[in-house]
Amino acid sequence: MNLVAVGRIAPQKDYSTLILALAKVKIYQKVHLKIVGGTGDAAELNKVQQLITKLKLDNDIELVGYTDAVNKYYESADIFVLSSAWEGFGNVIVEAMAFGLPVISTDCNYGPSEILEDGKYGRLAGVGDDEKLADLIMLEAKQPLTTRAALVQRSSEFSENIIAGQYQQLIEEVVNEF
Repeated sequence: MNLVAVGRIAPQKDYSTLILALAKVKIYQKVHLKIVGGTGDAAELNKVQQLITKLKLDNDIELVGYTDAVNKYYESADIFVLSSAWEGFGNVIVEAMAFGLPVISTDCNYGPSEILEDGKYGRLAGVGDDEKLADLIMLEAKQPLTTRAALVQRSSEFSENIIAGQYQQLIEEVVNEF
């Protein structure tokens, strides 16, 4: 099973939780994780690398670094995982869904539960809950929550045209109140 996580290595992304979850999944099935994103935070990168080594996951986790070709990582993955402690919107969730990738995410503030409609389009674990994250990864591998077509359709609801229209409607409502 090939997992992908996309985002810079920073405390916000809480890759330690994902790495701990991966160690649990590995007990039951072969798994490989690619973390795609910049490594500008030297202290966090060091922490992540030490945890990978401590858990003997050096051959199971690849720190890809920054790339403009992230689409090839989405295309080669079986499941997308977001382990963030907090987020803004979570563009990477929508990107992964646009490739038809099943999503497992922490239910952090703000974005994942809204994008995934409280678990309708992806599985949600508590922030920092590596046990639940591992369970959800294994469950998704055995029993997909939804179809790839449904994920692609849901991602289209976040297109620029749709979002711009929603902003325009909101602005008009506010202006018309005055």
